[in-house]
Amino acid sequence: MPDSQTMIILISVFGAVGQAAVTLRWYEPPPREDQPPIPVFEGVLFLVGFTVLFVGLGFVLSFIRGIYQPYGELLTLLLTPIGFYSAYGTFTRRLNEDKDKATRMMNVVGALVVGIYPMVLFLV
Repeated sequence: MPDSQTMIILISVFGAVGQAAVTLRWYEPPPREDQPPIPVFEGVLFLVGFTVLFVGLGFVLSFIRGIYQPYGELLTLLLTPIGFYSAYGTFTRRLNEDKDKATRMMNVVGALVVGIYPMVLFLV
């Protein structure tokens, strides 16, 4: 089984790819005066930005899990139902119903990453 650093990088990349896919599919950038929007450019920016954000989140959760044994694992595992419920509620419009489709779907992907991290780190 891979180590926790490899799993953090894999989950981060998959989450960032999800964010970039949402960006390419539903995100409408603010209009510019002289140039048309470039959705691929925004998609790459979101891919890089969310990869860094999700890697940072993974290492923080891994640190919390490791420093406060065994309570750190239990504390981080509490994020799993919170993340999955947040993703479900946002997807079904029970949460964030006033947001546009792109924002809601980006929140769903982010919440899924938050829900998946503790389970994977617990198993590793």
